[in-house]
Order: sequence, then structure tokens, then C-alpha cells
Amino acid sequence: MKTRGRKPNRFQLVQKKAFPLLLGFIVLVLLVLASVTKFSIYRVQGNSMFDTIHQGDIILIWKKFKSKNVFKRNDIVLFYYEINDEVIPYVKRITAIPNDIIKINSDKLVIDEQSYPHDGLYYLISGDTKTKGREYLTYLMDQSFECVEEHNFKIKTISSSTIFSIPNRCYFLIGDNPHESMDSRFFGFIHEDHIVGKVIAVF
Repeated sequence: MKTRGRKPNRFQLVQKKAFPLLLGFIVLVLLVLASVTKFSIYRVQGNSMFDTIHQGDIILIWKKFKSKNVFKRNDIVLFYYEINDEVIPYVKRITAIPNDIIKINSDKLVIDEQSYPHDGLYYLISGDTKTKGREYLTYLMDQSFECVEEHNFKIKTISSSTIFSIPNRCYFLIGDNPHESMDSRFFGFIHEDHIVGKVIAVF
């Protein structure tokens, strides 16, 4: 005796057909919000924020206010950075805010007692542990002229570690997938003027 699979009931069929319509409606609402409010949307490229945000995800961004220092540690933000005369959008997490302390060790960065791997650039710098940390910091400062102009850098060397503070109105951002992320470990501190806003939803 042959048995047949259960046929989906009418409610299940309606659900299956309704899902794409619902998704389309949500995207339409996001587009309307982006056009008439302080929101914008962006489709993510790359895996630097895996697995918080995946390639192809759509993010909803709450654009920043005009007041200073509006972002907090651990906020995920969209910002723009210019490379070879091309302005590129990036999505990263804020790991250090103004006046936070970062320690450059021989094998890692330490921020708020949390460790992050160095960008490959660090290992291309010649010198011993102490001079390499200073040279690396000099490179980061050269990439961040707007932050250097804030004139409140604090730098010191303890043993083999180089320690420095984040300038006013500037942030240090790292991707949640640091081994596949181009971020502040490569292009230095990001001035708040280049930050578009905070990511408040992922679709």
C-alpha cells in the first residue's frame, strides 16, 4: 500500500506566499524611512563583521546628531575613509573612544583589557619591540591628521609596550572578524566627522 506525503494545508500555503510580500513590504518601509527621516540603509560587503553582520545583509543606520562625542564604545557604525582618492564606506565596531588607552604589545593590541591581533602591517615594521611600537603608532598618526590636530595625544613607553590615548572626537574601530578586517589597525583613528551614523538594525 503506497502512502502519500501530507499536503500542506491552505494556511501553510498562504504563509509561504505571504513571506516574500512581507519582506518586500519591510524593505519598502525602510526605504521610505531613509528618505524622510534621519535614517539610511546600506548593503554590507565583505565578512569583516562576521558573525554579527554577514555579507549581503542590509543595515539600518541612525544618522548622527550634530553634537560631539555621540557614539559609545561597542557601537557599530558606518563611516567613510579615503584610499587612493576613492571614498569607501566601512562598517566596524567602536573599540575605543576619546581618552581611552591602547597598549601596543609585541603580539597584540590591548584595549580595555581585551586583546586584538595586530594587522599584518605591524609585522612589516622593522626594529625591536620598543621601537616597532613607536614606529607603528607614528604610522597610525600619519594616517589620522585630523585627529592629530586635536592636540591631546598622550604617549609613553613602559617596558616593551607603547601606550597612547585616543584623541578628542576620534575613535578606534575594529571589525568583529579581526583577521579579515581592514580597520583602524591599518588606517588609524577615525574622526567623528567621517562617521555617518550608528547601525541599529540588521536584515
